[in-house]
Amino acid sequence: MGAGIALAVKRRFPTAYQEYHNAAVARGLNLGEIIVVEVEPNKFIVNAITQHLVPGLSPGRNANYDAIVRSFENVVAFADALRLDGIVLDVVFPMIGAGLAKGNWEIIEKIIDVTVPDRYVKTLYKLG
Repeated sequence: MGAGIALAVKRRFPTAYQEYHNAAVARGLNLGEIIVVEVEPNKFIVNAITQHLVPGLSPGRNANYDAIVRSFENVVAFADALRLDGIVLDVVFPMIGAGLAKGNWEIIEKIIDVTVPDRYVKTLYKLG
């Protein structure tokens, strides 16, 4: 969480970073996994593990499309569980995997569109 949107989240929501860090240290992280932290009532930050290589240190694309699919499937499962309790969330996401991780945004956007059902409002969040 040292650059891009991840750094912005780390600075604005340090608890989200701390939970991510704790999970990484305690048990390691798996592609497709999500780490959910409630930062305000019914407002959640989701750290999605979508790459295993460090951007800038490894050549080529670091974004793992299969992990992006699994991450968003996990986001939907989390949101669906809250819906059962009467809490309806919007799904707001950055251009995950398309910046430093060098993924193709057109592919990633299609993954999100297909994976996140239309019962959820989907909003692209742009930093800055």
